[in-house]
Amino acid sequence: MCPAYDCSAAAALSCFHVFALQSRGAFDVRWCNGSISEQIFGPWQDQLEGRGVNVRGGSRVLSINHYDNDGDTVEADVEADVDVD
Repeated sequence: MCPAYDCSAAAALSCFHVFALQSRGAFDVRWCNGSISEQIFGPWQDQLEGRGVNVRGGSRVLSINHYDNDGDTVEADVEADVDVD
């Protein structure tokens, strides 16, 4: 194993696969019926947009700003038209 700051997402998922998913009796794992996009991210996006949030898919977030004056304003600076494969 390695320190957390040296562990890539791929390595972390690989460890999760070995330790959690292959130890069937040790963990209660549920799988989505359908794609994660349609079951989780689609409804979440719909809920956010219903609250007035502008969701900009395909944009890389450069920074997130939280303004303390009203407690509710959060703004993200994005780099538009970026392919984030």
